[in-house]
Amino acid sequence: MSKFKAIREIIGKTIVRVYLVVWPPFGEDRFSQVDLSFGFKFDLEENGITVISTSLQDIWTPTIRIEYPSSVFESKLFYNRMPKWMKSEMEAGFSYEFYDVTDWEVFDKILNHKINKLEWICVGDIKEPLGVRLCFDDDFVLSFPNADGNTVQTSRFNLSGNLRAF
Repeated sequence: MSKFKAIREIIGKTIVRVYLVVWPPFGEDRFSQVDLSFGFKFDLEENGITVISTSLQDIWTPTIRIEYPSSVFESKLFYNRMPKWMKSEMEAGFSYEFYDVTDWEVFDKILNHKINKLEWICVGDIKEPLGVRLCFDDDFVLSFPNADGNTVQTSRFNLSGNLRAF
């Protein structure tokens, strides 16, 4: 499992900013189908935004990447823009959208908290993990595949039950 070394390296880091990273859900009929990942800024690091997601090559394998977005939306625009994308009312170019949601109360047990451990999410006898769970003192972050890419969940955000599909 050496290919997961980069993900393991975030254990012990403290999150100082939280982002939702979204592929525009043009025409999607359910929020559970939206390709949604978390992006984090860690203390003592100035390089880009660390995105925890699913590999676009196989739509299964957990992955981590550093992104340098040219623009970041305010958090208040997230719930304004998503329905418009879903209703096909947006006509901008398609690229990942980054929303700085550091101010959302649902992430207060993640923000300024250290990642204590990481757990791989596996299905049945399949040894390759399909997702990852980042564990904090009083919360968690799940990241795992959905039909269009990735989805995320915490104890208080996006409680769609998507993981039960596996």
